[in-house]
Amino acid sequence: MVRARAATGMMRVVTDLTRTFGCPVELALEVLGGKWKTVLLARLKQGP
Repeated sequence: MVRARAATGMMRVVTDLTRTFGCPVELALEVLGGKWKTVLLARLKQGP
């Protein structure tokens, strides 16, 4: 089970774990989604 905080501040539970993710970043993008994908990818591209 993956928990994610929605924009409204309420928690939503993602229970569809039948999909296999290739790496943790792919899972994070699935959970964050929406407008945060671009921000997250830009930060990851910059490196540590």
